[in-house]
Order: sequence, then C-alpha cells, then structure tokens
Amino acid sequence: MKISKTTIIDAPVSFVFQILLDVDLAPKWVPMLSSYGRVSGAPNSVGSTYRSEFDYEGYTFEQMSEINAITSNQFIRWSYNTKFCDGVVEYSLSPISGAQTEIEHFSECRYKGLSKILMWIAKSKFRRKSETIMNETHMNFKRLVEELYSSEFG
Repeated sequence: MKISKTTIIDAPVSFVFQILLDVDLAPKWVPMLSSYGRVSGAPNSVGSTYRSEFDYEGYTFEQMSEINAITSNQFIRWSYNTKFCDGVVEYSLSPISGAQTEIEHFSECRYKGLSKILMWIAKSKFRRKSETIMNETHMNFKRLVEELYSSEFG
C-alpha cells in the first residue's frame, strides 16, 4: 500500500528539516509513537539505524528503521520493518516563498505473513486508517514546527 501527502509549513526549509530529524521531538508529532532512538551509526546519516516503539489501541509493536538517503534540507528516506510489514518512508522538502516550506511525505508498506491476508480482506479499512494517521502526522508536524519557529524567531 502506498500513500502520500503534501503540506505547506510556515517556516524556512532549514528549520523544518532540523525539526524533522530531531529524535527527541518525534513523539510529539508522530501518532502512537511512544519511544524513538538511534541504535547505531552517526546521527542522521546514511546507514544509521533507529528503534521505534508504537502503541496502537493497546497493542505495542517495534519498528526498526535505517536511513537510506539524505540530502540536507531537501530529502530523507528510511526503510523500516515490523512484524507486519516492510516499507519505505520519504520526506521531500522544497522552499516556497520567503519562510514557507512544502513537505511531501510518501509511505509504502509491503505487508507480510498473516497481515498480507488481513490486508487483502480489509483493504479499504487499512487504507483509510493509514490516510487518517498520515493526516494527523502532518497536522501535528505543521503545528509543532510553526509553534517552535514562532517562539524562536517571533
């Protein structure tokens, strides 16, 4: 399953990118993320691995991810795996005018095992839930970045 969303944020691209990569801030804008931290490698560099823990309606699951590509202030791609799926998450950032940034978020999940069968049976429900989570992620991220930018640069 592939989904994507684009959002305009009222902050410069360099500031948006900095917040996107801040491990400590991630639980404030990523829904259901209860913990997130670097496991190996230099921070925010190709090959760095991260461990995330999510709480989805009382069920906790772990996700391991690795940065595959990064271009400062422009692009980052992670590959990830969980018990349910392997996938890719990408963020592309573009400056608009003055202090605005367009951020495009792409996510692909390749379900595996039993979840592959469940996905096939309840495809539209999983898609709607994934889109709802992505929308919430964007709203949270936009709000956080704009609040931090406003408080720092007023």
